[in-house]
Amino acid sequence: MHVKAASPRGGAVQLQVPKGEMASRSKAANPCPMEETSHVRIPTSSKPQVGMKFNSYLEVERFIREHEEANYVKFKKLDCRTVECSRKRAPKRYLSDKLQYATVTLSCIHQGQFKSKSTKLQPKLETQRMGCQAKFRFAATPSGKQLYLADFVTQHNHPHDEASFRSLPQKRKLNDQEREEAFKILQKKGRRATLKHLQEATGKAVTTRDVHNLAAASRQNSLCYTNIKAILDYLSQVEEQTSVIEVVTNADERVVGIYYQDREMIRVYASFPHYLVVDATCKNNSLQMPLYVILVEDSNCEYEIVALFFLIASNEESFRAMMRRFKENNPIWPCLQVIMADKDNSTKILVDEFPCASLQMCLSQVLRKFKQDTSKKQLGLQKEEEAFCEKLMRKLAASKSEAVYMEIYKQLLNTELQTVIKYYNTTWHNNRQEWVEGLKSRSVTLKKEDPEKLKAVSEKLVAVFKNSPTSKKVMTNLKREVESLREERDKTAAALLAENAPITNPDNTTVSKFQQYLTPCALKYVLRQLKLSWKVKVKADIDNKSMTITSSKDNMIVCVDSCPCRLWQSLCLPCSHIFAVRRTKGLPFFAKAVIGSRWSLEYYRSCSRLSAQNTDTAQSIDALQRQRLRLLSRHEKYIRVSKITKQLATVMSEAPAEQFASQLEAVQKVLTCFQNGSSVNIMEEVGQHAIDTEVITESFPYQEDVRMESLQETHTQDEQTTA
Repeated sequence: MHVKAASPRGGAVQLQVPKGEMASRSKAANPCPMEETSHVRIPTSSKPQVGMKFNSYLEVERFIREHEEANYVKFKKLDCRTVECSRKRAPKRYLSDKLQYATVTLSCIHQGQFKSKSTKLQPKLETQRMGCQAKFRFAATPSGKQLYLADFVTQHNHPHDEASFRSLPQKRKLNDQEREEAFKILQKKGRRATLKHLQEATGKAVTTRDVHNLAAASRQNSLCYTNIKAILDYLSQVEEQTSVIEVVTNADERVVGIYYQDREMIRVYASFPHYLVVDATCKNNSLQMPLYVILVEDSNCEYEIVALFFLIASNEESFRAMMRRFKENNPIWPCLQVIMADKDNSTKILVDEFPCASLQMCLSQVLRKFKQDTSKKQLGLQKEEEAFCEKLMRKLAASKSEAVYMEIYKQLLNTELQTVIKYYNTTWHNNRQEWVEGLKSRSVTLKKEDPEKLKAVSEKLVAVFKNSPTSKKVMTNLKREVESLREERDKTAAALLAENAPITNPDNTTVSKFQQYLTPCALKYVLRQLKLSWKVKVKADIDNKSMTITSSKDNMIVCVDSCPCRLWQSLCLPCSHIFAVRRTKGLPFFAKAVIGSRWSLEYYRSCSRLSAQNTDTAQSIDALQRQRLRLLSRHEKYIRVSKITKQLATVMSEAPAEQFASQLEAVQKVLTCFQNGSSVNIMEEVGQHAIDTEVITESFPYQEDVRMESLQETHTQDEQTTA
């Protein structure tokens, strides 16, 4: 087992959460009014002038910092369009990577108006918004090599003296080294000494509230580190040597979380490396650390967990460190083709860390987030408008081509709901290739994503943290749920392989051949494509193996064993185009050369835990089907127990008055024991004898000896009475 531990720094785990920035879509910038010259004029002062040019966005940031320090003001990014986004809109236009943005607007931090929604029972919220109009707008020059200052406003409607400037939260923010020193002084000398040290050493206007927040962060990080150490100690004792249990650190050697992947998880991912689902589950739990789950989908569209990790804080730096650790422990990651993830800050990291993979979003999560955002009061929509926008969003997500998408998109623009249009352009329009069905670059799944399957896995993991007060209990229940999910998948595989056992004298029909070779999920897809092949129009021969066909988008040259369409390139399963060409050429439909090996029953059998090479002891399918029942859900447990309690209530209600009080007291004691987590020993009285009818061996340690002594005394008395 690979274990990597890290010691705390300054008695606490220290982590600075970077403040995220939201990028929004802006109107296209006007071309630079002046012609570019070979001479580059880099500003040497903080005094702004229209037409000032900058070779990179770093020079823009340096210019803004100089202006802030000279005038005691602070600016933030208000609106922008990245170079990457602009290239999608205008592929032929050149833009240098150093610019980072084609257009960017920086506004004063006091920009905008804030309308308080607090009531008399709620305190009013503090805000920095004062309606200030000061801003700077930069745009790329026509050559795309520089940024120029297109417009600016330097007049502020608020005081901007040095005292107020130094007291801003952005100026009081401590860097990593300063936070580390503050944590050490907090533990040794307390808050007053920490406040005095920070004010003198950093020269920043640190307040008592800042020190209070540092103390709270120190306690939180200490608690997280304690939980990580307890998890590490527990897993080190129960896991095998081939498991991966690592305390992960970032570039600054600060602990960000713990990564876990056992031998079976590594093997399963190596068998099915093409499709990953990254899901943030249980963000609020008893460990105060968000849990992230990575799943794969096998040849029969069943999910299985292949990695787990806890983070101290959900930020980009921590998530990136975990993804890099996943790549180190799984060398086959370059085979990854598609990643399914939520729309959050982690999507950019996934694109950066897995450049060969295509990022996609779950349709149900996209629609849910759209509905949540449009229901907010900031957009100012009526109920009818919300319903109309949601219906339009469903049509956009189901678009089969760019032309269909743009036609529906025009309907949204014609609504003249400016707040919705601006929100949609900023959040969804520029990344439509990730969630629109017909625009996805790849499709490695045989059917649309099943949100109920993923939801069932998430609900089981969420239930782990309920009634799990300690980290040891959490990991025990977590491992138990992982084993339960594996058992469910094994039973499905056992039933599938039993139904599709090799036939001695198989039929020679096309359907029979595919049925004997493919998994049921792949079989449905192939038969559907075979049916659709009758609608494909074949135009002309190219050679003995190729023909020209007419598709929905354009004419394609299709071979008898390959096709340029998105489905065959991603799935490696015969599409309707290949079937049409093979029919015209007089070739049989079934050909193993056209089918990817991962969809075959033989590959599915060899990768399952039913195979003798993947288990310590070979187990037959029949033996696996007779395994113990799966773990019951909470509702199923309630149904079973309620049947017994109803019978118990009926029997007790009919008992004589002299027995009812003792029976009620006994039931109350049993309930108290179960609530405390202890076990119960049931003694049945028959005449003058006490017979031990059921003994549950688990109980509290301090009660075990007393219980066993009482049982021995009872049995001794019974033997003497009998004699």
